[in-house]
Amino acid sequence: MDILVIKLGALGDVIRTTAILPGLKARYKSCRIDWVTKKGSSDFLQN
Repeated sequence: MDILVIKLGALGDVIRTTAILPGLKARYKSCRIDWVTKKGSSDFLQN
């Protein structure tokens, strides 16, 4: 399963949204998670 998270808000909004990642990984163990964000937030999400 592939999951796409779209979060175009400020960096703080993106950081708060990362709280969902452990739950997604626990529920969908082999999922791939990709993000669509503003340019300034992408550095935070790398790796």
